[in-house]
Amino acid sequence: MIDLVYWSPMKNETQEIEEIRHLLISKLRPKTIEIFDHTDKHRGHQEFKLRGGMNLEIHLSCEQFAGLNRLQRERLVQEVLKNHLQSGLIHALSLKLKP
Repeated sequence: MIDLVYWSPMKNETQEIEEIRHLLISKLRPKTIEIFDHTDKHRGHQEFKLRGGMNLEIHLSCEQFAGLNRLQRERLVQEVLKNHLQSGLIHALSLKLKP
């Protein structure tokens, strides 16, 4: 059973968050997943005005992380989210990852 948590003050981005959640679940099979959307906190920042994109914090617990150091875990998640990061849909990403 996967423990899922999602929180966002921005209701209009639920579809994108759901897509990201499903992608992470299908590729990594996490034990737990939490996605926090902090985009609303950054709307007034100059960088947000120029580029947009979501500011996400993702917490994952995943057996695939066993034996990997922090950098290797982050690279694995970034590879899964590569298209979202390159397209600018995700502007900033904070990761908390554990086996």
